[in-house]
Amino acid sequence: MFDNLFNSYNFRSPNFRRKMYILAQGISRYNISKKAVLNETICFPKISEQKQIGKLIKLMNSLLSLQQRKLELEKQLKFFLFQNAIPSKEAVIFKPKIRFREFQDKWKYAKLSEIYNTTRGAS
Repeated sequence: MFDNLFNSYNFRSPNFRRKMYILAQGISRYNISKKAVLNETICFPKISEQKQIGKLIKLMNSLLSLQQRKLELEKQLKFFLFQNAIPSKEAVIFKPKIRFREFQDKWKYAKLSEIYNTTRGAS
């Protein structure tokens, strides 16, 4: 007896993929014989452990998806902050839209040569 969730992850595992890659034949398009695939052996635990492993991997995938969404939102926030905390040269009043309360002075212009010294292309 086999757990479908466990098998779905097992068949996507690096070990299984490596076995299939070895069986693949062809130059521009790979083909794998049905007979070769059906004769391949896989390693698996008891059904109760298969279910536990499947649930664990599913949980990890869910957590990773949540973290990915959180990362995307944080990237959007960073972009928003760059757009609003650093003023563009076209701004009429050279002040950013978002400021810390304790800083209200106008920003100044400076040439990069006044900020960094370069020697033969290195800073």
